[in-house]
Amino acid sequence: DSVSGPRAGSGFASLIELIQTVIQRTVETGARRDGKGEIVTGEGAAIQALLDRRDLARWVALWEKIGRRAALAERINLDRGQIVISALSGLTGPGRL
Repeated sequence: DSVSGPRAGSGFASLIELIQTVIQRTVETGARRDGKGEIVTGEGAAIQALLDRRDLARWVALWEKIGRRAALAERINLDRGQIVISALSGLTGPGRL
């Protein structure tokens, strides 16, 4: 599946779900502050790097923003590729939304 185009629905939803899962794991790990629960080797270090970018409240706000934009894209047929790029930029960009 492509992220944009006529068959974008399931690929888009899967990518958004994956991005939101990364944010969810980041928030859960940051809230526990114990570093336990690593699913794959190296996840703890990657999550810590994300936590160093912004505080938990801003991660939660980003998770909500991505969800709202994805739902809007589905309702009014926005460019899904742009929504994914924006979501990924939120993960990797500087500590602002």
